[in-house]
Amino acid sequence: MNSKKRLFLILGCCTLIVVITIMGIMLRESSSFQEREKANRYCIDDMDTNNDKDSLYFDYIVAVLVETIKNENGVMDCKINLNYSNGEIVSANVSVVAEGDEINISETNILDYVSQSLEISTEDIILSYD
Repeated sequence: MNSKKRLFLILGCCTLIVVITIMGIMLRESSSFQEREKANRYCIDDMDTNNDKDSLYFDYIVAVLVETIKNENGVMDCKINLNYSNGEIVSANVSVVAEGDEINISETNILDYVSQSLEISTEDIILSYD
């Protein structure tokens, strides 16, 4: 064999090895990416128990309540913590942060709104202003 053919044959083999190695790395990274995506993907139908679904539902309701209360004039922030047992809400702690000295929404309106939304008595709601 002449030396040019031998050089091209060696370069071709090296190129083939490099391409196969890069493809292997790309496939491995792709499959690990898909596994991470699958682990991060969240589907409520894959939940193990109804308690998990209830918890997610309550978290959603709380987020809606918080945003609605925060949209009122004079309210800078709002936090709601729920206490629930056996899939039912037992009580709620509502903390409202005022922008200024006073809030334009009444305590009764907040209590009634939270009570009706969570289907609990107003007596089971603790409301505090910060």
